[in-house]
Amino acid sequence: MDFLTTAFDAGKELVAGNYITTGLIVAPFAMPNALLEKVFHGLGVALSTVLRQKAGPDAERRIEGYLTGTIDAMTTGLKKGMAEGE
Repeated sequence: MDFLTTAFDAGKELVAGNYITTGLIVAPFAMPNALLEKVFHGLGVALSTVLRQKAGPDAERRIEGYLTGTIDAMTTGLKKGMAEGE
């Protein structure tokens, strides 16, 4: 039980006063999926533009592949883990 209290206190210290981080963590769960998709689409366009200007088209493709693969691996693992719990 002491571990749970310590973990809770650490989480509270991490989030307390940091409203931007809290908003970024909570907002995706509170926003409608269509709006969330539009926001991240805009973020992807902006990121692509910056990467193309700063690192070149080849680097943009490599970074895009890395991010897409990482996000795909996370969501696949989450879906498999939730299916195991059934």
